Amino acid sequence: MLSLPDFKEKNIVICFSEQGQKVSFKNDNLIIKDFEDKPVLQATCYKLFSLWIIGGTTLTSGILERSKKFGFSIQMLSHNHKPYGVWNSATEGNFLLRKKQYDYNDLTIARHLVANKIINQTELLKSIRSKDDKLKDAISKMNDYQLQATTANDLQTLLGMEGVSTRLYFSNWFAGMDWKGRKPRAKMDFINTTLDIGYTYLFNIVECMLNLYGFDLYQGVYH
Repeated sequence: MLSLPDFKEKNIVICFSEQGQKVSFKNDNLIIKDFEDKPVLQATCYKLFSLWIIGGTTLTSGILERSKKFGFSIQMLSHNHKPYGVWNSATEGNFLLRKKQYDYNDLTIARHLVANKIINQTELLKSIRSKDDKLKDAISKMNDYQLQATTANDLQTLLGMEGVSTRLYFSNWFAGMDWKGRKPRAKMDFINTTLDIGYTYLFNIVECMLNLYGFDLYQGVYH
């Protein structure tokens, strides 16, 4: 079961096996070595929260035994950071978290997520030095949408607030760059392509973090 000190004091260690790095242990210390077998990182297992291995790897029984002994999980990720395997330890008994997750039936978290997203988008638009009337009007509307999101009564309304504010954000943030709209996975231009890459990495990292803390990935609060 996770406790507060786990969140505050322990560390996540990342091993890039695709770059030739490998994991070893010595005297209850985790050691990351490079392709020349030189140590690049050493950390005590007592302060290890999770080990992330990016790229192909082979897990030995020694690594798995230490995971159980010291209570750290192991996340296996592909070269693009997509999780393909998880060896849980401390989080596998976190039934209280999952019970709260299953019993949760409210819009508070969803409202916060959407409102916070709109706030961040608005702040970026405010950072643009030269603001024409179109941009000023977009910022004003997005401020209204953010306030409406905090009091939305259903998920459909929240989806609407998120959608219209996001369209305003993208069209103004990429103004002058031949922006044709957000088209996920369409690869229609370099902006959409790079956004897809960024979202993919972000999605994979969030999935790892949710696994790390013991959430059920199939029980959401929004969409």
